[in-house]
Amino acid sequence: MKNSPLRRQFLYISFIGILVSALLTVGSYSLIGNVLFRNSITTDFRNRASYLSEQTSLFTEQRISSVRYNDIVTTSSQMLDASVTIFIFGNQINYVQESPLKSEFEEDFLEEARREMISYQDVLMAGKTVDFTLNADEHESRILVVGYPVEVTDQYSGTTSVEAAVFLMKSMSEMQAGYTSLNYALILASCLAFLIMVIPVIVVANRFLKPINQTRDVAIAMSKGNFTLRADTAQKGEVGELAKAINQLASDLNLTISALLVEKNRLQQILDGLTEGIVAVDHNMNITHVNPAVYRLFGIDDIDTTTGSLEEENDKDEQLNVSMTKYHPDLKDIFPERVQNDYRTVLKEHRHRQRTIRVADRVLLIQIEVLQNTEDETVGAVGLFRDITESEKLEQTRRDYVANISHELRTPLTAMRALIEPLQDGMVKDERNRQRYYSIILNESVRLSRLIDDMMELSRIQAGQLPLEKMDFNFQDVAQSLYEKYFEVCRQAEIDLVFSDSIPELRPQFSNPDRIEQILIILIDNALKFTKPGGIIEVFAHQQETVLEIGVRDTGEGISDHDCRHIFERFYKADKSRGKSGTGLGLSIAREIVRLLGGTIGVKSRLGEGSTFTFTIPSDVARE
Repeated sequence: MKNSPLRRQFLYISFIGILVSALLTVGSYSLIGNVLFRNSITTDFRNRASYLSEQTSLFTEQRISSVRYNDIVTTSSQMLDASVTIFIFGNQINYVQESPLKSEFEEDFLEEARREMISYQDVLMAGKTVDFTLNADEHESRILVVGYPVEVTDQYSGTTSVEAAVFLMKSMSEMQAGYTSLNYALILASCLAFLIMVIPVIVVANRFLKPINQTRDVAIAMSKGNFTLRADTAQKGEVGELAKAINQLASDLNLTISALLVEKNRLQQILDGLTEGIVAVDHNMNITHVNPAVYRLFGIDDIDTTTGSLEEENDKDEQLNVSMTKYHPDLKDIFPERVQNDYRTVLKEHRHRQRTIRVADRVLLIQIEVLQNTEDETVGAVGLFRDITESEKLEQTRRDYVANISHELRTPLTAMRALIEPLQDGMVKDERNRQRYYSIILNESVRLSRLIDDMMELSRIQAGQLPLEKMDFNFQDVAQSLYEKYFEVCRQAEIDLVFSDSIPELRPQFSNPDRIEQILIILIDNALKFTKPGGIIEVFAHQQETVLEIGVRDTGEGISDHDCRHIFERFYKADKSRGKSGTGLGLSIAREIVRLLGGTIGVKSRLGEGSTFTFTIPSDVARE
């Protein structure tokens, strides 16, 4: 508080006020006291001149002797330390008496003084007193002159008239000497009073400013984020009310900022947890917020988005810190030029913008909206970045599916129509040809039925309507059923169907054997399509701790790496470039069934070396 600017200002104003008061007192006294002092001297001279006027009147009436009169004039002059001049008016003005003059009054000045005295004859004849000042020399010494009329009474008629005048004359410098001493005494007293008042002013200033400075310290702490300090509310009056208001404000701000921080952190967590990228900029294209999803979508991993620090005070348990700085990169560090231009366009034209861009193997949908304040002024823009790669792939798959299904449906229908029309028209006469036509129509009908069944099967699985009742079973029974179904088919295709020796050693399982068999049928059918005569198809199974691993290995044409990534997608056909038939739904159905059973499915393959499809199911112990 000793270095408080408010304290210095208060003391400065107080000292200036005391000093100005002292100066005004001295100045006022000098101005008013001088007039009062002169009036006092003038009054004293008039009283003495009145006495001399009475004596002069007695002398004029010859009631006292000239010797007595001269003694009275001389004595008065000595008592007042002033010169006395007496004029008698008549046909000619005569000096009746004049006391010894001081050496400082030169003859020229005396002549001028007498002329000035005589100039007031008319005023004196009217019975009035006069007073005026004269300059005695080149130093302009002021001389005070007081004139008093002398009234004489006629002995015979008893009338009274002014017959003479008494003038007293004295130098003001002599009178001013005593007055000046008094001024010096007053100035000294004022200085002492000023020095004496310094200590009470300092004490009062400290006592008055202490609660104000404390309140100021609380306000400064609030501006820095510390809302724990409180002002002293014990003071009375406006200072105490101000302290109470500051304390209430600190409490309210503490609660408000705490709530804002909670909401800010909650919003930050929500934004950071979104899979969509969000980038907000201000009107100068400076990034104000960016969530981690943006870097993931654009394949950026070398920008430190966590750089930042919280400003901590000494006692952070008692501090509520609201100051946080966070590093944000520039737009050019994240986006290509066309996206930066989209932000500029939105800020310039004040309207939203939308586009799709391709980044590596991703397709991103970008929507940029304008940010406005309460006065509808554009203060920035926010962009939403959504990965629509899967939806784009799905759309492309849907288009391929429609094309494939249309082709698959059209092929058997066209073949059946081409055969039915000749039969209907009776153009086929030979019975063997009719039977051959009927056989072809039947095969195409079965093919069409199988396509429709696959579509319905996949639809039921995705709708969750596929029954998956679990039971105890031995996988060896499933393998035996598959062997019986495919042994003759594989023999005719000159392909060896092999079941691994580990199958009989498997322990009983608890799952759905029918669906497991369905998955293996799909995998074996798929292997038959791509395995050439002389090849091998092997069905194997391995018992692990928590899962049963089942697979089908072939020595067929193999699958490329690109097709392996999409082989289990709906309606995807890896064989479309090889002219193989099929709907492309089998492996999708297999994947969905495996998922419903709680397992996983995968493929390993190299072109020209065959493929291995494996899937797992939870290895539940068979119930007793």
